[in-house]
Amino acid sequence: MIILILAMAAYSHGTKYEIVKSGKIGIKAMFDTGEPMSDADVLVFPPGATSASVTEKADVKGLFYFTPDRPGTWTLQVRDKTGHGMRINLEIDETLSVKGDLQTNYGLNTIQKVIMALCVIWGATGTALYFKGRKGQA
Repeated sequence: MIILILAMAAYSHGTKYEIVKSGKIGIKAMFDTGEPMSDADVLVFPPGATSASVTEKADVKGLFYFTPDRPGTWTLQVRDKTGHGMRINLEIDETLSVKGDLQTNYGLNTIQKVIMALCVIWGATGTALYFKGRKGQA
């Protein structure tokens, strides 16, 4: 029962984003459930920078926009009021638009990865013990 509760909690805290095409570069930040990350803090890091050049807030729909001034890998850090968030790396090309056709990113958070790893270990151990027990009975 406790594993089921932990799995439900882990699922509800996953994050994802969509790139919104509208002239500027727009990002829609949301949870796995589709609920927007309303009023999330957004830090925008230009290529090679260690400090943010822009600090913004997403709107109530989880949307925010930024305008890059040079090509390279831009990093966006998104955090909501409860500390859930994500880091987004966007490749910006010479025309100052997002390189490639990446539209969505469905990422797993740390809790989800840990639960998945524990389930694999649990399943492998159980299977091995099952066959070991059957081998001793034959």
